[in-house]
Amino acid sequence: MDQINRFNYIDTIDVSNIKDVLLKLTKEDWNEFTFRQEQVGPHKYTKSIPLIFDTGSNTIKPVYHKQYNNFEDEINIINDICRKTYSDGYMIKALFVNLPAGKSIFSHKDYGLSLTISNRIHIPIITNDDVIFTVDDESINMKEGEMWEINNSLTHSVDNNGDQDRIHLIVDWLQIKNIIKAM
Repeated sequence: MDQINRFNYIDTIDVSNIKDVLLKLTKEDWNEFTFRQEQVGPHKYTKSIPLIFDTGSNTIKPVYHKQYNNFEDEINIINDICRKTYSDGYMIKALFVNLPAGKSIFSHKDYGLSLTISNRIHIPIITNDDVIFTVDDESINMKEGEMWEINNSLTHSVDNNGDQDRIHLIVDWLQIKNIIKAM
């Protein structure tokens, strides 16, 4: 990704099926996986449900979690869009991240091999007009179903100033050519 690009709009997908399944998940489902809020300071107010996630930041191996099967059809649609957008590759991360109403993800940059050589994509599943995503000095409000690549090597933050929780599906797409460059 060009360092000048902070946001790159990719496509829009129908997220109604994803939303229907997410709304059936329990508080216990959201509280089960605590790695990100415990290990990554800026994410301390978030809750996550991993679909594909390895806790090592230097790994490029996808690890599938129990909720993956509930969203496999939608993940396949996203895989197809990523292949058309970026070229050959595969998804190394996919997780839902809930940022509660009135909370923020503080300014930070992402580090580690898997985070610096993949394309970071955000897909809002549930959001509101008062969620502001900022990369460097540019801020946007992403709408439900939009697919946005963010330049996560730049300083970025999120503010949920609304009265409703924000849930994004975050995807890291690893292009084969980037694996070769990293070796």
